[in-house]
Amino acid sequence: MEYLHIIWITYALFYCCVAYDCPEGCTCYTNNNTSVNCISETITSMPQNMPKNAVFITVEFTNITKLEQNDFSGFLQLQELHLSDNKLKSIPSGVFRNLSELKTLSLFNNFLHDLPMDLFSTLFNLTFLTLKGNQLQHIRSEWFTNLKSLESLDLSNNIIRAVTANIFSSLHNLKTLDMSENKLEKLPYGLFDDLLSLERLSLQENHLHSLHSGIFAHLHNLKYLFLEKNKLKQLPSELFKKQKNLDTLQVNENYLSSIPEGLFDHLEKLGLEFQQGIDLSLNPWICDCRLLYLWKWLNKNNSKVYSLTETRCDLPESLKNMLLTELSEKELTSAC
Repeated sequence: MEYLHIIWITYALFYCCVAYDCPEGCTCYTNNNTSVNCISETITSMPQNMPKNAVFITVEFTNITKLEQNDFSGFLQLQELHLSDNKLKSIPSGVFRNLSELKTLSLFNNFLHDLPMDLFSTLFNLTFLTLKGNQLQHIRSEWFTNLKSLESLDLSNNIIRAVTANIFSSLHNLKTLDMSENKLEKLPYGLFDDLLSLERLSLQENHLHSLHSGIFAHLHNLKYLFLEKNKLKQLPSELFKKQKNLDTLQVNENYLSSIPEGLFDHLEKLGLEFQQGIDLSLNPWICDCRLLYLWKWLNKNNSKVYSLTETRCDLPESLKNMLLTELSEKELTSAC
């Protein structure tokens, strides 16, 4: 009897949670919220006859190259749509027009060169948008005009070379912005001025060679800033003046040779969450009197610093490869 009871429970759970009418190559679950999961290289177009009451749809790792205008017509309850790791090259402008309840949209790892200006214009509740890993060369401000609820935007790993100053002007609730692994050489003044809620900004692995002194001035809530693996040769003395909530700062693997007096003086919460909060390693530091401020700051705050053993002098030759924290004040001042 116990054996039959177990079989009955298994049978009931299976038919409770798996829908009968599901497209080939997909699995449909109807327990609480209906979800559709389609992962198959045999899929070459968006599967039809998916349940219209679906709340979650995942179509990934397929050979779909384009979407059709009515692919998502009638999905009025859809909250999450994952279209990552496909072969998408184009998306028609009205394909998401009826998805007013959508909160998460992922287009990660496709072959998108551009997007229609009004593609997201009806996604008023969208909270998370991922465009990572495509071939986007430009960002259009029209994409974001109606995304008042957006909290996370991932534009990383594209080939974006330049942006305009007003590109993010409507994203007042954005908390996370990732623009890493692009081709950015400079950031226009005012680019982040409207992102008053921003907490995490990723700019690593670009080609940035300088930063305007006020580029982060309006980001009072910023906690995590990633600038590593750029081509920064110097940092303005006022750059972090307004970042009193900054916990993590990564400027490693740039071309920094010195630090201006007082640069870190306003970073009152650095390392508060993870103890270590700053990485200055693998920069070509010139260890002379111009580095005296940094030397004093490191000796006072060395517990907050990542990779201290990789934070070394590059010049002069007499001090090459010396750890900054092992230098004496006399060695620094006599090098001038």
